[in-house]
Amino acid sequence: MLASTIASETKGQEASRRAIVRAERLDLLQEPDRRSQKLALLRRGQELQVFEVQGAYARVRFLLNEGFPFEGWTLVEGLLASDSDSAPSIGVRDQRFRAGQRERGSRREDRRSFPETLDQLPGFREGRAALDRGAEVRSRRPDTRERNWALSGSLLVGELRESLKSRLPGGQLSNDSFLSYDLVGFGLQIDAHRHEAFRLGRIAGSLRTQYRFLYIDSPLAGSDNFDASRLLGQWHELRLLSKVSTGIGERIPMELFLEAGPRLQYFNVNSLADRDGVTPLFFSHWSYALEANAGFELRLPQQWKWIAFAQIHSLAGFQEFNTGVAADDSLVRTGSPKRSMMQISFGSELEWNLDGVDIPNTSLLLQFHWQNLNRSFDGEGSRAGVSVQGVESSSRLVSLGLGAQYRF
Repeated sequence: MLASTIASETKGQEASRRAIVRAERLDLLQEPDRRSQKLALLRRGQELQVFEVQGAYARVRFLLNEGFPFEGWTLVEGLLASDSDSAPSIGVRDQRFRAGQRERGSRREDRRSFPETLDQLPGFREGRAALDRGAEVRSRRPDTRERNWALSGSLLVGELRESLKSRLPGGQLSNDSFLSYDLVGFGLQIDAHRHEAFRLGRIAGSLRTQYRFLYIDSPLAGSDNFDASRLLGQWHELRLLSKVSTGIGERIPMELFLEAGPRLQYFNVNSLADRDGVTPLFFSHWSYALEANAGFELRLPQQWKWIAFAQIHSLAGFQEFNTGVAADDSLVRTGSPKRSMMQISFGSELEWNLDGVDIPNTSLLLQFHWQNLNRSFDGEGSRAGVSVQGVESSSRLVSLGLGAQYRF
C-alpha cells in the first residue's frame, strides 16, 4: 500500500515521505533516545525527508547549507507532512508541542487527526498511543545509563612561575624571595575520560574518571641565587569526579554542572641545575586533594560548544622529597608540609563537533587554564645555599592548548 507508493515515487531508492518542522525548534539526535547526543537544531518550516518511525521518533534527512545530506532522529510530535491537506492548524504564539497540553494561541490538537501519510508509517501508531495516554517519551532501550569513552590530546604552550620565601627566626615571612623561576615552553597533554551517566527528569548525574599526563621540556630562567638551566619533568594526575547537571534555556541550550571528588597528582623533575650550574637536582612531589568544580556548558550554532568552569581544591596532604645523586640539604626543597592549602583555578574550553562535516565522533578543542597554588613547608635547612626556617611557596600556571578529541 503506502510502501509500494513510496517505492514508485523514489524509483528504487530508500522509501521516504516529505515533511516540514512545525515546532519552533526541534533537536536532531544521533539515536532515537532523548538522552542521545544532539547533532543539530531544526527550525520551524525546515523541509526534510522521513524514512522510518520507531515509537515517538522518526529518522529524517535534510540538506545543510553546503548542500550535502545530514541524517538523525527527531520527535514525530514536531513534524508535519508537507503533502497533506488534513494537517491540523498551528498556533502562532507558542510552538512548544508537549503531550497532553493545550497550545497557546491555537485550538487543542486532536492527535488522531495527524496526517495520514505519516500515521501509516510502521511503528508510528504504537508511539502515538503512548503519547495519548500521557506517557513519557522513552527509548525502546530500558537501560537508563549512558556510557562512553573519550580520548583527547593537546599541544600546550604556557608559563609556570614559582617563588619561595623563607621565615625569619622570629617567625615573620621575609619580604623578598630567596628563589624564583619561570618555566616557559611547550607540553603535551593527554586526557582519557570514562563517562557513565544516570538521568532523573531534568537532573543528570554522572561519574567521570580522568587521567592527565604532561611532559615538560623548558628552559629555566632563575634568580640571582639560581643559574639558568633546563628542566625536564613529568606531571601525572588522576581524578574521580561525581557530576550533577541540569539543562536550562530554550533558544540557546545551556547546562549547569557541579563536580566533586578526590584527585591524586605526581610531579617528577629529573634534571634541574643547582646554584653552581653544574650539580643536577632531582626531586619529586605528590599530593592528594578534594576537588569541587562549578561551571556551565553552552551549546552554540554550527556544532560549537563552550565550557567554562571554576575549581577549588582543598589540599588534604602532600609530600615533597629529593631523589638522585644530589639528594642533600643543599637542594631547593626540603621539609614536610605544615598545613593544608587551597588551590583556585579557572578554565575554559571551546569545542567544535566535526560530525557536521562528515567526520564522526571527533571534535577540535581550544583550551585555556589558569591555576594558583600556595604551599607551606616546615623545618630548618639550607635551600639553594640559603639557611631558612620554613618555606612558603607560591606558584601560578597559565596554559593554552590546541587539540582534538575522539569519542567511542
